[in-house]
Amino acid sequence: MLRIPKVHISKVRIENFRNFRELEIKTDRNMVIVGENKVGKSNFLFSLRLVLDPSLSDLDRFLSLDDFWDGLGADKLGSTIKISLEISGIDQSPTTLAALADGLIDITNHTAKITYVYQPKNGVTVSSLNDYEYNIYLGNTEDIPINRSLRRCIQMELFHALRDCERELSNSKRTPLRTFLEHVGDNLTETQKASILAGFEQTQMALSGVPDLGQIEQSINSMLQTMVGTRHVSPVQLKLAPQDINKLIKSLQLLVDAGTRVINQSSTGSSNILFLTLKLLELQHSMSIGEQEFTFLAIEEPEAHLHPHVQRLLFEYFYNSEANLNTLLTTHSPHIASSAPINSLIVLKESMDGVMLSTKGYSLVNSALSPEDIEDMSRYLTVTRGEVLFARGVILVEGDAEEFLFPELARKLGYELDKKGISICSVAGTNFDPYVKFLLSIGTPFVVITDRDPLELEVPLGVTRIDKLLGIILQNHTLNGAEATILAQGRVNGIFTNTQTLETELISSQNMKNTVCDILLEDHGSRPQVGPIITSWRQNTSPVEMNAMLRYISEIGKGRFAKRLSNRLPEGQCPEYIAAAFEYIYERT
Repeated sequence: MLRIPKVHISKVRIENFRNFRELEIKTDRNMVIVGENKVGKSNFLFSLRLVLDPSLSDLDRFLSLDDFWDGLGADKLGSTIKISLEISGIDQSPTTLAALADGLIDITNHTAKITYVYQPKNGVTVSSLNDYEYNIYLGNTEDIPINRSLRRCIQMELFHALRDCERELSNSKRTPLRTFLEHVGDNLTETQKASILAGFEQTQMALSGVPDLGQIEQSINSMLQTMVGTRHVSPVQLKLAPQDINKLIKSLQLLVDAGTRVINQSSTGSSNILFLTLKLLELQHSMSIGEQEFTFLAIEEPEAHLHPHVQRLLFEYFYNSEANLNTLLTTHSPHIASSAPINSLIVLKESMDGVMLSTKGYSLVNSALSPEDIEDMSRYLTVTRGEVLFARGVILVEGDAEEFLFPELARKLGYELDKKGISICSVAGTNFDPYVKFLLSIGTPFVVITDRDPLELEVPLGVTRIDKLLGIILQNHTLNGAEATILAQGRVNGIFTNTQTLETELISSQNMKNTVCDILLEDHGSRPQVGPIITSWRQNTSPVEMNAMLRYISEIGKGRFAKRLSNRLPEGQCPEYIAAAFEYIYERT
């Protein structure tokens, strides 16, 4: 379905702010921001808030030395922090177009630019941050400051990580329900107020007639008088609420489970969903009464305490929202990441910038992925493959057998893949192209391990496969070169293959062949026409017939067979090309 472009941030540029020395990325209508802990996901959102969030005060926008990129060292004082946002699709709203007209930098694509800058005051010798000022302006020069109408048109709101929503919902002053209750109280007619108060008073009188409640009230007042006397404290009354209609309305609570339990008795996940629902309704209310035209909604880690199915449903709701709302999510959830459209992904990664770490950003907008590649990746980017977004390195393999075997092979060689943040990703076949393009686009080191798959009198399928991948990785690669050259170039660029297939490599050593035969005998040993054949291979009385062995393995199931084999791998029996691939990726992560 063709989606109508809405007002959206189309480019972000950050200079000298916290983790970021210099970051520039193109962005899609919605953003899903992923990366390791402490890489700067929250700092990325805060940089956008410095430009757009009206809830930040002037004091919040006067930064500290800690807000400057650490790589500036002694040059922090005197340097400038700058955050620029390009906002496209502003022609979708006449009000927004009018408010941003002075900031247009691309009339054809209806794109405006807004910039926050924190810099030394003009003409002042800088001795401290007291000599700094901030400015938020439209366009490419500082001559056009933002105005109040822009603040009403475009705003940003942040929902912090959903870890304590129960407290927010239970706090009458902070709950998002308060907006709606105040609206109800303000719109009650005098007749409605009188009717509610009459019913309330009747209930209050009934409670007052309960002797035990009266005794509690009397005991409290008696103790107060005994402790401090009557001059220092007023007598108390035990009542439902003050007899003020607005206070009475505000005292209403949300109950769950058919009205039988209060919020703090529900699950944390339920509280989180309810909190999000109320905040979204609050935003919709603000837009419906004209308080704001368009909102960028930033949510930190919405997956907290939520079932994977609910995580996916929440993301799909946000992404498909037709309201004037763009969603920016930070997440550690592979369930959300694997559900996100490829173009919405922003991957943040640390890299050395001189002698200091700096965070780089990678966006899939305008990547080398074709529409067919994106469709393929979207279809096959499951939760397991979603891990590649969070990985420091990736081993691309053909199928389940490699996924089961390779972690154990690596461990026996002393490579701890998980500790290094290296994920193994099956492409469920031999179409590595979109995955290689994807990993190149997000700056993640990778290796490809594939079978040579020889053909009689023709170039092996694996060699053709490697040649094509080199054409993606290298800018000036010439296709259809000599086989030896292709294989050598493949290794230099992280593509490794064998002489035939994984299975033939595994049985090239006697110990490994014996282990494979033992597993086959467990399933096929009792078959009169098969058991003796496998036994003869095991005893070296006849050569292995590879086609027959592969058929017997397939009858067990390659994944199931590989799982069994992984538990029995002999020490030091790893095929050379696999060991070389492990070494290659280990050195680059």
